[in-house]
Amino acid sequence: MTTVAHVEFNGFEILIGNGATPEVFEPKCTLNSSRGFTITGETTSRNLPDCEDDLLPSKTLQFVTAISGEISGAGVLEKGDDKFFADWANAGTAKNVRVRVGGTGGTQYAMAAKLTSFSVTAESKDVVNAELSLVSHGSITITTIS
Repeated sequence: MTTVAHVEFNGFEILIGNGATPEVFEPKCTLNSSRGFTITGETTSRNLPDCEDDLLPSKTLQFVTAISGEISGAGVLEKGDDKFFADWANAGTAKNVRVRVGGTGGTQYAMAAKLTSFSVTAESKDVVNAELSLVSHGSITITTIS
């Protein structure tokens, strides 16, 4: 039996740029229990009729009109990360973000992104948790990690 060449949790990184020159990309410790990345294509459709038999159903063509990326993450809140994320959300600006999957030889997705959701929750006799969502702002560059 051959097992899948898998990527473990620590091989899936979300790195946020600091805006400096040269820009430094670092992970935020708060994203310590779940991380996600989705590329979505926005589509329009067009139905094409059957020219020989107009009683037959039309065939639908799908056209991708836009591509966007969404990044999600959650975990135990690292002290100070709440201010970082709240300030980012309040500013409404984009930061450069890199999503890296698989380490050397894996894939990197680079984009500017805006923070669209940030929540902090806690229950009695437990720790504070946080959840966030980012959406791409412009193009997504896909490269192999060297």
